[in-house]
Amino acid sequence: MTKEIAHNIFGTILGGVALTILYYAYEEVIMRPTNLTGIWEMNSLIQEASLDTFVNMELKYLVFIVDADGHITGTGEKIGEKLSDRQYHEYEKKERTSINIDGFFEKRFLLQNKLFIILIEYGKRRETRTSLQLHVVNNHQLTGTMISTAANSCGTVTLNRKY
Repeated sequence: MTKEIAHNIFGTILGGVALTILYYAYEEVIMRPTNLTGIWEMNSLIQEASLDTFVNMELKYLVFIVDADGHITGTGEKIGEKLSDRQYHEYEKKERTSINIDGFFEKRFLLQNKLFIILIEYGKRRETRTSLQLHVVNNHQLTGTMISTAANSCGTVTLNRKY
């Protein structure tokens, strides 16, 4: 009887180790995160702001991202906006403001992977900072939320890969 219990314990441990190895291989090889390097169009929708004129405002950026093994860096520019009561306005090149981004990809084994980015915009009046918390929808789309020092705003954000 003791030999049978020892075999059961050994079998359970061996099965657990095999399952762990299979899960690790699945997560690291099959479900490997997409390399995010590329040119992305970022659209943000302001849902709350300290200034009512910014609520429901849409902003569009062109973002160049470099993904160095999960460390995200990049640059870009704000290319247009749409106030809640107006048509979309695309900026002329001289009107555009520059941005820099820095962040990281957090791989989670039991929960959804997340991407954290800090965006600094060099506006005409002042610098603003925006925190993005994103998840990968597919190889060509990221979605999430944003919180910004611009009018103490927050809202949703979507990035779509252009190239």
